[in-house]
Amino acid sequence: MITLNTKSQHIYLENREELKSTLESLYESKPSVVIFCDKNIEDLSFLPQTLQKHVKRIKASEKLKSFKNIKKIYQYLQKIKATRHTHLLLIGGGSLIDALGFVASTYLRGIPYSTIPTTLLAQVDSALGGKTAINLAGKNLVGSFYWPEQVLICSEFLNTLPDREITSGLGECFKYALLLKEPFNKEISLDTLKKYGNFKSQIVEKDPFDSKGMREVLNLGHTLAHALEKVEGFEKWRHGEAVLRGIHFNMFLSMKLNLISIEQFDKLVSSLANFEIPHLSLHTSIGKLTKSMQKDKKNHNNHISILLFNKTLDIEKFLIERKELKRYLKEYVRNY
Repeated sequence: MITLNTKSQHIYLENREELKSTLESLYESKPSVVIFCDKNIEDLSFLPQTLQKHVKRIKASEKLKSFKNIKKIYQYLQKIKATRHTHLLLIGGGSLIDALGFVASTYLRGIPYSTIPTTLLAQVDSALGGKTAINLAGKNLVGSFYWPEQVLICSEFLNTLPDREITSGLGECFKYALLLKEPFNKEISLDTLKKYGNFKSQIVEKDPFDSKGMREVLNLGHTLAHALEKVEGFEKWRHGEAVLRGIHFNMFLSMKLNLISIEQFDKLVSSLANFEIPHLSLHTSIGKLTKSMQKDKKNHNNHISILLFNKTLDIEKFLIERKELKRYLKEYVRNY
C-alpha cells in the first residue's frame, strides 16, 4: 500500500477475492456510488452485491476522450441527480480513467472518485499520478491534476488481457527499466507492479503538478508516440507500442547528435529485440508527424521538446528545431 502526499492511496491485490473484500470495507459507509465500467469487462463478480446495481457500462477507447462524449457523461450524472457527495468508481483501462477522471474533476467543480485499472498500461502508468485528460487537436491537451482517493491494482486482471494489450503495457514497463538503468524482464508480477508504481510515485511526490520539470522523464518516448497515435491512428498503434517506437527513435536521435556512441546505441537497441513493434509506414507524412509533435504541450516556440540519452545513459531534455527534427525523422523512417 502506497500513500501519496496528494492523498491518493495505491492498494495492490493478488486476486479478485481480495479486491472484493477491499471494496466491501471501502464502500460500506459511502451513501452514493456510481460505477463506470468498460463494456469489455463481463465478469463483475468482484463487485460486492450492493454495488452491482450502480454500474453504468460504457464503450472505452480514445474516442471517449472528447468533449462530445464527456458531455453525455455529465448529462447522465445530472439525470441520476449525482451530488458533490456522489463517489465515482472507474473500472477499465487508461482511456476510460483519463476521461472519467476529468469528469470527476470538473462535474460540480469536483466530486470524489477511485479507480480499478484493468490493463497493464493503466496499472503501471496512466492510472497513477493524478493526471486526467481528454484529447483536442493533440493527445491529452485538456485536463487536470485530480487524484483519486484509491487506486486498486489487482494483478489477476492481467491474466485475461490479449497479447497486444500486454505488449502495450510492457512498453511503459520498458521505459521504467531504462530510467532505473536495470535489465528488463517481460515477466510481470505483483512485485513488479509495486516497484514501478513506487518509482513513479516518488517522482510525482516531488513534482505533483508537473511544475518543476521533474516529471518530464516519465515522458520518455512519448513525443513521437503521441504524434503516431494522432496521425496514423489508435488502431495501428496501441499506446505502449507507440512509446516503444518513440524510445527507439530517441535512441537513434541520441546517436545521430553524438550524445551517445554507436556502441551504446547498439546496446540500447538490443534491449528492444524481444518486442515486435509496428513500423512507420513509408507513406506516412513526416510533415504531419512533426506538425503533430509541435503541438505537444511541452514545446517552446518553434522548437520541439524531446528526451534523449547522454553518455552516461541518463535522460536529458533537448529542444530541437522542427526542420532539423523533420530531417532526422525522414532518415529514421528510411532505415527502420
